[in-house]
Amino acid sequence: MATSKAVSQGGLSVVFISLAYSILVHYSQMPWWVISLAAFVIVWRYLIFTGKFPQAHWIYKGCLVTAGLYGVFQEFGLSPSIESTTVLLMSGMILKPLETFSNRDAYILIFLSYMLLGMAFLFDQTPLMYGIVLVGLVLNIGAQIRLHQDSQVSPFSSFKVALSLLAKSLPLAIFLFIVMPRLAPLWTLKIPTQAGQVGLSDTMSPGRFSSLGKNNDVAFRATFEADAPAMGDRYWRGLILDFFDGEEWSQQHRPDNIRPASLRDPQYQYQIMLEPHEKQWLFALANSVSSSENVGVKSDGTLKNRVPLISKRIYEVKSSGGSFIDQRTLSYRERSSYLQLPKGENPRTRAFVDSLDISKQAPIADAVRSLQTFFFQQEYRYTLNPPLIEGQNTIDRFLFESRAGFCGHYAGAVTFMFRSLGIPARVVAGYHGGEFNQAGNYYTIYQRDAHAWVEVHLKDKGWMRIDPTGWINPDRVERGLEDAVKDEYTGIRKTNAWMLAMYQQLQVFDYFWNDWMLNYKGEQQRALLEEIWGSDWSSVLWIVLTMLALLAVPIAYLLWDQRPAKKSYHQKLWQQYCKILLGSSDSYSSDDLTGKSFAHISKSLMQLHPTHRKSIEYFNHWIEDKLYGSSMGNLDRRDYQLGMSRLKRIKQELRHERIR
Repeated sequence: MATSKAVSQGGLSVVFISLAYSILVHYSQMPWWVISLAAFVIVWRYLIFTGKFPQAHWIYKGCLVTAGLYGVFQEFGLSPSIESTTVLLMSGMILKPLETFSNRDAYILIFLSYMLLGMAFLFDQTPLMYGIVLVGLVLNIGAQIRLHQDSQVSPFSSFKVALSLLAKSLPLAIFLFIVMPRLAPLWTLKIPTQAGQVGLSDTMSPGRFSSLGKNNDVAFRATFEADAPAMGDRYWRGLILDFFDGEEWSQQHRPDNIRPASLRDPQYQYQIMLEPHEKQWLFALANSVSSSENVGVKSDGTLKNRVPLISKRIYEVKSSGGSFIDQRTLSYRERSSYLQLPKGENPRTRAFVDSLDISKQAPIADAVRSLQTFFFQQEYRYTLNPPLIEGQNTIDRFLFESRAGFCGHYAGAVTFMFRSLGIPARVVAGYHGGEFNQAGNYYTIYQRDAHAWVEVHLKDKGWMRIDPTGWINPDRVERGLEDAVKDEYTGIRKTNAWMLAMYQQLQVFDYFWNDWMLNYKGEQQRALLEEIWGSDWSSVLWIVLTMLALLAVPIAYLLWDQRPAKKSYHQKLWQQYCKILLGSSDSYSSDDLTGKSFAHISKSLMQLHPTHRKSIEYFNHWIEDKLYGSSMGNLDRRDYQLGMSRLKRIKQELRHERIR
């Protein structure tokens, strides 16, 4: 039985091209050392092919594997993520060319390249990525054609044939995409991503929000059915932060799930397309409900998804808006949570609050007026680059020393002061504003729009929104971040009209692509099928499914009928003997050994390794006696095991000879 044919130089070249492209598709998730390692290995393998370098010893391979594992550990640590597993897979694939000598090995590389191309959709599902993956498919199919036809076609011709095959298959793929029903996945990948860590987190330190203010990634998009609220009223609530440890705010109180009453006359109806952030919270205006599946409402008025978001999520929302959240009474546990303060922290702030003239009849109104006056009279500054404040008494140092900060600084300080007055207060983290895309008629909310504000509780009324950022810089609330910090703004400016228009057009294409791809199921799919084939489209679907089922039967039979026959014991021994000879010299190929006897292989091995002539002759006499002696070729399992042990001994002797 013949082993796989040795790969040609042309076949090896096209395989390396497809492999390199599949790896470069992941350039945004790939550390620099992966590219360096890939280039090094490909050059090394080429030098081996030309005979300038010997085959890689197992010690060198082990060192490269160790270096790859160490690089992944240094880059990502022990925390598993999709990025770390992808880079680990790539670092393993990069080393595979050092063991690629036959067409079979080359096919394995191509199939791994297919898997890498598919994994690209874990990180990016934009139209551009679909185009990039299609190019990769052409390269991989072309490499398969080149390997199959060997030197009969040029690399250019093989890629041309691959492009033709892909173009012919696209209409069928589109047809199946339209008519096949959307089924829920049998399993889901719940490994976190590094990309999912961009955006809001369940803790708030002031510097976190100022860094987001320089991030131009999309957080979500909102499409309103009718009028949208003005800029000053577009507060997108996400999560509530109630616990302060002296340095950062976090969420300790876990609100209950509730079944809210349906809004009788919602002021706003809109759709949100949210980017994955690997948390459960969703964003919406105040006083919102959602009819979308797996979306719940918490007792603090926020929306929550049933599972963490690992892919884009579209959900429908109805909101009454406003600056009040209806929760007229607080439980003892809730009140304790919203009055919590670290003991002994920030004595100057506490002393200042105690000096305020607050009446018992209207404590909140008096407190708001007094705090506004305080901030108006001082020279406070709104900035994306505030001075770093660490250690104890961070509120004191911010209020009375630095006097410069982002929204997180002001929201945290004002919440602290309200609680010092005995008024329940909490920090709300979310987004504010958003950029209107005229071409697509929707609002884009970027990470730079991340915002934090305060909600204080009025007895028998509910939670009232207070945004101290508006006291310091009204432009941030009324006009947006660009007008608030002109010198520090990093997005596309309104003055660059042509660039902004072009960018928005690209965003529109991406938005409607994702909207159609994510929504094409259930009712939307049925509506499109009815539009194409009428109301009786289900019969067409059954015809398609029946045709596919009938087509699957002969294909399955052909695959079963062409399965490789079971090898006899002497065929297995012959195949192992061929592998020993092929591993000893590059002068032989699998085609050269086709039909050769054990005696011929033994003679070739003894010529290459005369010092091991005794072991080779011993095995040759033994196998010939078994095949042509009294046994007449009827090797049993015991003979096979004995033969394999003798071949293993020969292989070890030859390996030790190469090491010496």
